[in-house]
Amino acid sequence: LGDPTIKNIKNNMRKSLGKEISAFANYDGGYLVLGIKDRKHRVDEKDIIDDGGIVKFIGRQPTEEWLENILPTLVDPQLPKLDIKRIDLIDNANSAVYAVQIFPSEQAPHQDKNSYTYFGRQGSKSIPLSHRYIADIMGRKTNPELDVKSLIIEKIYKPAYRPPSLSHCELTVEVRNISRVVAQTYQVMIGFPKG
Repeated sequence: LGDPTIKNIKNNMRKSLGKEISAFANYDGGYLVLGIKDRKHRVDEKDIIDDGGIVKFIGRQPTEEWLENILPTLVDPQLPKLDIKRIDLIDNANSAVYAVQIFPSEQAPHQDKNSYTYFGRQGSKSIPLSHRYIADIMGRKTNPELDVKSLIIEKIYKPAYRPPSLSHCELTVEVRNISRVVAQTYQVMIGFPKG
């Protein structure tokens, strides 16, 4: 985010981080590291030196709490989950680096609210997505995912008026929808061994 002042943090975040959050959430997730300059992805000794970090408080609110409130709102629909870790700097007690974990989202695709664009990851870059990719992301969530939570045999009995080889039982099957896609109908097939 470059300049660690509060005004710049707020302005830069709204302009650029929605794009990155959209890209990570629309694909396999990832980490954003806030408080270190991106030097065009070069890996040498200069790249591991911090750039002063970001202040630990925005007003009276801890920065990680402030980030937890703001970052999810930079995309539409809002990000359902993220995790933020503060990494304190040895030589600067007032600033820190923040690692933000963006998880893959079942609510994807997410659009950057600033540019009204959907983004995805290509290598180390965030790129605008074409209609085909957006349709692919939307297609991922067309089928519900159901889970049989329990199968309970409640009663086993032999009615007096039936032949002795026939038994009756009552089954209770609990099926849970563990996805965000509505299940219109479902079918449970139960097989019993002969004998």
